[in-house]
Formats: sequence, structure tokens, C-alpha cells
Amino acid sequence: MADHRTLNFAAEADAIAEIESLRRGYLQTGNWSLPQIAFHIGFPISHPQASPATLDVSPEQKQMQGFLENVVAHGWPQQPGESPPPMRPPANVGPEKVDELIANLKKLAAYKASHVNAGPFGAVTTEKYRRFILVHAAHHLSFLTPKQQES
Repeated sequence: MADHRTLNFAAEADAIAEIESLRRGYLQTGNWSLPQIAFHIGFPISHPQASPATLDVSPEQKQMQGFLENVVAHGWPQQPGESPPPMRPPANVGPEKVDELIANLKKLAAYKASHVNAGPFGAVTTEKYRRFILVHAAHHLSFLTPKQQES
């Protein structure tokens, strides 16, 4: 695995502050740029809040919830595997994806329902989903290091 920092976000505001810092310039040690990471992280949180969560969960979703539970309990896995095709960013992603990610993190922070429709995970508690998103964001953003700004 490429060199990366250790990040841990307690809340969406912490992730947003890190993203804003990276927007001013960064060194990239992983495969993806900030806009590509924003595309990838933003994909799952751009959809769940659009539809209400039902507590019915398919067997496939139940299996995927095991992955989410593991991430929430233990952090991002060292060898997570490939992202599903819709979540893989294209080579050229515009800076608008960074704006969208920040807006979606703010919406997630303000989300008040007890459960969220988390797509492939099905209905999960909002608190677990928020934690999952923050761990996921910390993992990917850890491969970018803010450049020191000259005074």
C-alpha cells in the first residue's frame, strides 16, 4: 500500500475541514486525485437520503451489512478489494465533485431520521452509516497530504 497518513474524523465537519485544506494544494501518494476521491466517496452518500429507508433487508444487503459493521468496528480493511464499477471514478473528474461531496456531507450531518437507505447495505442506522462514511473518507483522503502554504 502506498504511503499515507492516519486520519480519523469524529464528524462531517472534520472531513470537510480536511477537504478544504486539500483544495489549497496537496501531494498525492495514492492512485486518485481529490476530485476522483470526492466522486468515489460522494457516490454512496448522494443517493441514500433521496429515498426513505424501509427496515426490510434482502439477503444480499444483509451480507453487505457485515462489511459495513466490520468497517465501523475496526476501520477500513488493509485489502478492501475493488470498488463496484459505478463507484470507480473516471480519469478526468471536475472540481464540482468536491463541492458536491461537501454539500452531501453537510446534508448527512443534518439528517435526522433514525435509519438511512444505504443502497447495497439496505437500511442501517443513520449513526452507523455516518461512521462508515467518515471512516471511508479518512481512508481515501489519507493518500493526499496538504501542501504547506507559504506565508
